[in-house]
Amino acid sequence: MNLFLSSMYFGNSAHKLSKMLTKNKNVAIILNANDFLGDNRTKYYNESKLILNNLGLNCTELDLRNYFKKDPVSLKLKLLNFGLIWVTGGNTFILRRAFYESGLDQILPDLLKNKEIIYGGFSAGACVVTPSLKGLEFADDPNIIPNGYPNEIIWDGLNLISFCIVPHFKSEQSEAFGINKIINFYKEKNIFHHTLNDKSAILIEDDIEFFYDN
Repeated sequence: MNLFLSSMYFGNSAHKLSKMLTKNKNVAIILNANDFLGDNRTKYYNESKLILNNLGLNCTELDLRNYFKKDPVSLKLKLLNFGLIWVTGGNTFILRRAFYESGLDQILPDLLKNKEIIYGGFSAGACVVTPSLKGLEFADDPNIIPNGYPNEIIWDGLNLISFCIVPHFKSEQSEAFGINKIINFYKEKNIFHHTLNDKSAILIEDDIEFFYDN
């Protein structure tokens, strides 16, 4: 399993992500954590695309809403065309709902058995792969529900990694609101977690973890 998890975009490790990629330079950018922003949801696409294009990669938005209530096999076949699945920040609870409604949460573990496919994400895109989303409600409102989304809050993460992630640690970004409350919650509950500042990243290659804290 190959993962690239960061706090803000690629931190200082975009070049390391580039080295992880194989021959397939196509990137699917998933923006669904921003579906509550309306026309402003493309901000993270444009900024991610600029960085990825500079790495020689080809970017396409993949909107999980197009696969809601459908056979997830069609989504899996689509994703097999990409070497990198890049998931942006935003609201982690909305993103988790999108993974569930599209079936991506079912097919992603199997997809990532293919060493030529990398999952990458920052902020919400990183937090969603952890064991649990409990505690993240101090920063992301779980009750924000865009049109077409179910009301139920999903508290389970994808459990692709064994620890929780706290992004935007000691950050001046607006996304940093509530971060200390999350950390205190994890400490009180003895939940294993890692903090990430906006320059740091976690790379997992063949299930081996590498931490880059700049």
